[in-house]
Amino acid sequence: MLGFDVFRRDTLGTEIPPQRLFTQYGSLYSGAAPYGEEDLVIGELWIRQKFRNRFGYRVGKISPITAYDFFPFKNFRTDFVGFNQVTNAAIPLPGNGLGAFVMYRPQPSVMLRLGAHDANADVQKSGFDTYNKGELFTIFEVGFDTVLVPRVPGRPPFGNVHVSLWHQDKRKAAGIDNGQGVGVSAVQRFGRFTPFVRYGYADGGTNGPTPVKHMANAGLTIDQIFGQANDRIGVGYTWSDPADRTLDNQGALDAYYRVQLTPEIQVGPTLEVVFDPVRNPDEDTVFVWGFRTRLEF
Repeated sequence: MLGFDVFRRDTLGTEIPPQRLFTQYGSLYSGAAPYGEEDLVIGELWIRQKFRNRFGYRVGKISPITAYDFFPFKNFRTDFVGFNQVTNAAIPLPGNGLGAFVMYRPQPSVMLRLGAHDANADVQKSGFDTYNKGELFTIFEVGFDTVLVPRVPGRPPFGNVHVSLWHQDKRKAAGIDNGQGVGVSAVQRFGRFTPFVRYGYADGGTNGPTPVKHMANAGLTIDQIFGQANDRIGVGYTWSDPADRTLDNQGALDAYYRVQLTPEIQVGPTLEVVFDPVRNPDEDTVFVWGFRTRLEF
C-alpha cells in the first residue's frame, strides 16, 4: 500500500500561529501543537505492507507522532489539541521525515513495534539532506489490548496498555544532548466513558531532547452527549516536571467539546488552563480558549 499526505497551514488574521502562542504566556509547551505554519509540502510518502495482520512494515517519509505512543484521542482534528495530549512531552518524537518501523503480533492482543527515524527530520525537506548526519531516534513499543470489550475489526481497541522505550542520539548542530526514556499509557472504555492515564520519563537535562523530566497525565472522555452519537467531551490534566531544574513544576488542564452538526461539519470550543506557567512567574493561572471547525468532503 502506498500512502501520502499533502498539506499547507497558515494563519488568519494574526502573525502568531496557535502553535507558538504559548511563548506569549510562558507555558512549558504548546497548547495547540499541530496548528503551526507550513508551506505547501508532501507531509508523508510511504509504503506499507501487512501479512495476515501479524507482521508488517512501513518505510518512507513518516509522521512518528501518528505511528507511536498509542492514544485514541490524539487526533488534533477531532479530539485534544494540547501538546501533552497529541503526544507525550517526555518522548521526543521527530517531525515528519525519513524512517521505518516493523510490527509483529505474536498474539492478536499483543503488538510489538520497532522503529528508527531521522532525529533531525524537517517536513519541508526531502529527508536525505538531514538524515546524512546519521543522528537517529529509535523506539521500541509493546502494546496489550485489554479485551475487556470485544474489538471492532479495523478500529482501535477499546482498552489498551502501551509501553514505549526510546533513545535519541546527540544532535550536534542543534546543540541537543542524547537521551533516553520511557512512556506508559493505559486507556479503557466503559460504555460512554473512557478514562485514561499516561506517564513519561526522560533522563535528559536542560540541553536534553525533551522539555520535561517527568510527565503525568490523566483524564476522561464522554461520548454521545445529549444522545448525539458523534458528540464528545474530553478533559485531561497534566503535571509536568521540567528538564530545566531551575524551573518549577507546571500543571495544565485541557478540554474540548466536539459537536457533529452535519455528517460533513464538526465544530466546538477548546480550552486550556495553565497553572503556574514556568516562564511567567507573574501569573498564577492563564486561560486560553479556542474554537475549532472541521469540514469533510
